[in-house]
Amino acid sequence: MSNLKRILRPNGVLLLTTRSKGFPYHGYPYDFWRYEVDDMKTIFSDLSVEVIETDPLSPGVFVRATKPAMFSERNLDAIDLYSIVTRRRCRDVTGLEVTVRRWRHKARLFLSRMRGLGRPASARGNIRD
Repeated sequence: MSNLKRILRPNGVLLLTTRSKGFPYHGYPYDFWRYEVDDMKTIFSDLSVEVIETDPLSPGVFVRATKPAMFSERNLDAIDLYSIVTRRRCRDVTGLEVTVRRWRHKARLFLSRMRGLGRPASARGNIRD
């Protein structure tokens, strides 16, 4: 988030969408965090926030904010966010937690593919004209 703020020009507009708790783990490229409206209010309190609202179709948040000409970044080090990896609010995730989560995700995909192989080809969508 700090990098987004840093590269934004003074008076530049930030448009951001992100996922909230309740959105499933997707695993690629990296899926660590879920953001709520209150998190976005805190994170972007150093910008001029115009809109922060929930996504009406899927758990998520939309943000529109402008970087003030006289910008001073808020320190975000003490903010706990909901981690999809640890399933709790925290400040960081370890490499081991991420690796375990990825392997679980890959194992689930593998097992679902293996279960699909027991179905007829027509049910798997492999019929060619």
